[in-house]
Amino acid sequence: MTLLEQIESDNDFFIDDFAVDVVYKPRVGVSSTIQAIFDKADEFVNVQTGEVTTAPPQAVVKLADVPDIDYDATMWIDDGTLGGTTYRIRKMEHDGYGLMTLMLSEE
Repeated sequence: MTLLEQIESDNDFFIDDFAVDVVYKPRVGVSSTIQAIFDKADEFVNVQTGEVTTAPPQAVVKLADVPDIDYDATMWIDDGTLGGTTYRIRKMEHDGYGLMTLMLSEE
């Protein structure tokens, strides 16, 4: 097995074990259910200065699941709130090995 094949196999394990179903809707086209690892928005406090930094909500997806991904597409995620939450994709970071981190904003 090549290194790239091993990385792709590890990505499948990572997504399969930790992901939840989300509904992905591209700007153009039809919605589909994909797997994503979701992290809610979080706040961090610098204990020395008291400054608060907010990290946006984000989702990690397999690029193969969203080949047509684009800014302003939306994702509906059952994030524990009544009825779930719809998020808009604001930033995308590809890891070069088949995964993409999506920075989201709440609709």
